[in-house]
Amino acid sequence: MEDDIISLKKQSLNIVLEDLIFVEMAFGNKDINSILQKCEESDILNKALKPHIMGVDLLDLGFTPSCDFKNMLNFAMDLQIEENLSKDDLKQRLKKNF
Repeated sequence: MEDDIISLKKQSLNIVLEDLIFVEMAFGNKDINSILQKCEESDILNKALKPHIMGVDLLDLGFTPSCDFKNMLNFAMDLQIEENLSKDDLKQRLKKNF
């Protein structure tokens, strides 16, 4: 169940999950209700998962703009998705790891 929501959150970054669900329903997939519920609970049904950490947050933490920003933002997004960390927890992990 936890792996399902992680996968859905990752997919929400690439596609509008609501559109995919409608396609599945049109083809008669009867098991779509649990997926629909998970998407609604995570607020990712018709929009991408909103990142807790943005570039401005890295600047606020004292980091200097660099090529590492992309890696830091990806690191934070992975933690947000996989470990469901809060913004404050993500900031602590970024300071610890970079």
